[in-house]
Amino acid sequence: MDKDKYRDKRDHRRFDTSEESWASVDNSGRTSIKNISLSGICLVISRPLDKDSIHEIDIFPGSAAKITLHSSVAWSSFLGVSGINSELSYYETGFRFIDMDEHTKNRLEKFIASLDKMTLQTVP
Repeated sequence: MDKDKYRDKRDHRRFDTSEESWASVDNSGRTSIKNISLSGICLVISRPLDKDSIHEIDIFPGSAAKITLHSSVAWSSFLGVSGINSELSYYETGFRFIDMDEHTKNRLEKFIASLDKMTLQTVP
């Protein structure tokens, strides 16, 4: 799948996160965040998910309290396998946030603003 063709369709700029931030899909354990915006998130997960399926994502933004969001799968791509016997599969999966209340939106905006400040600080 050519994910670059979707970049122009996105409503919000995406930001990379620090290694301190992580997420969990449906309470299934820790997963890495590739990037995040006000409208969605890209995660690397260990199982394929059906397009348009609904999931609960908990975001753990470093030292701040977790942010819980409902989401719908926009796309999922097989990345590869790892492990001694190639027993672990990895999928890059894009989610759209849905049904976000104002309180959650404000917390997400604050988290993303902190990522934007980190980005500005690392630019020479």
